Amino acid sequence: MLHSIGWLDQHAGAIQAISALLIVILTALLVCATIKYVRSTSKALEISRAQFAEMVRVEVFVRVGAAQKTSATEFEGKVEMANLSGRGIWWEKISVGATFRGQSGPPVEKVVNKIVPPYVMESVSAEETFFQAFQKIEQHAKYNGHVSVTASYKANGRWLTEKCESPEMFFSPNCVFIEDSADPFS
Repeated sequence: MLHSIGWLDQHAGAIQAISALLIVILTALLVCATIKYVRSTSKALEISRAQFAEMVRVEVFVRVGAAQKTSATEFEGKVEMANLSGRGIWWEKISVGATFRGQSGPPVEKVVNKIVPPYVMESVSAEETFFQAFQKIEQHAKYNGHVSVTASYKANGRWLTEKCESPEMFFSPNCVFIEDSADPFS
């Protein structure tokens, strides 16, 4: 035992140098492991943020639609909103602006007040609103023109709008007439 204590005493500097070297190597390994952990958690955080953003993303589709009434060219005018997101949205109103003979009139608003559930399409009858928008330009029984519709809705605590335009059609107080028998809404 005395011999081993003497040996340690003789080689104390070397033992301290080896210990210091081992501490440096272990510290470097610990730093490398920490860096690797930080990179993997930052990637996981990015993925998590992207998934959350996708989950709360609001995507809607608004169009001027029609349902066939009595003849091949007579349609009921409507505005449709499709909610393509995973959350319900509150559809407050539509604003309809008409263009007749190159003139645009002031918009006419119609209150909708509907909940559009996730992955569902809702519609609202709008032929009277279309006609009123044309009446703001000139007084006629029928109009050949197009309408521009802006839908206002609330999603994720924010008010948003979505716009669309109709093709050129004939509008009357009770229906929408299409020159061609092909359905432009399909």
